[in-house]
Amino acid sequence: MHNVATDPRFRSRGYATTGVTALLDVERGCTYVELRSAAAGRTLYQRLGFTKHADLIVLKPPDGRWSDSGGRLGGRGC
Repeated sequence: MHNVATDPRFRSRGYATTGVTALLDVERGCTYVELRSAAAGRTLYQRLGFTKHADLIVLKPPDGRWSDSGGRLGGRGC
């Protein structure tokens, strides 16, 4: 899922719940679904069964990208 948002004028009508539920139905074969949520969306995701497991820790390369010739992740992009 990427950039799920509802215009403030149309919130609390079930649009986000319907959309996210439809996306989850498509991805039934997944072993897990990962997301990052703004505070405003957490209640929605908790109602759908998402739970918090840990804070995300991110490593970014100093120049904005990994080397294509054997960087820290074997030269593969992320």
